[in-house]
Amino acid sequence: MMFTQTNLTLPARDADLADDEIGAGLYVDETLVELDTGDLVAMSVKPHREPNTGGLVVCAWARAVHADGSTICDNAGEIVENEYRATFTAGDVADYGVSHLTRQVLLLMLGEPLDDDVDENGISTGPLKVSQDVATSVSIRNDLMVATIAAGGESEGAGVLFPTDPSPL
Repeated sequence: MMFTQTNLTLPARDADLADDEIGAGLYVDETLVELDTGDLVAMSVKPHREPNTGGLVVCAWARAVHADGSTICDNAGEIVENEYRATFTAGDVADYGVSHLTRQVLLLMLGEPLDDDVDENGISTGPLKVSQDVATSVSIRNDLMVATIAAGGESEGAGVLFPTDPSPL
């Protein structure tokens, strides 16, 4: 699905795949999402009650995939994926509902703005309060960007200590 906060559409059709092959590699609990960049992401989320607190834990997973649902790996062979867990109070559950809380975690993982307003520091005024650093680190969008940049460069190793360009740093 092309994901924006106001528009959900089916993924772009890959002419090489038959209807039954699109997303065939997804796990049973995953949903295929197409970002506005054209990248495909398999998303999964599981909210469950936090024992002894009455609160809620929302666990979400995102992995970059090809149109057939197979996992994308970076140039080191590592899977491009991310996971995030958020804990909410019983009051949050009563005030916002499980669907809203779950949606906020998924938006965060997709690198999308949360539904709730933000304060002057850029932190959500809703129940999911995360810094920009946390938002950046859990975004599958950023994982994809770094994997793409890393794949484009050569591994320099310790050679970065001894630049071949004599110009001053």
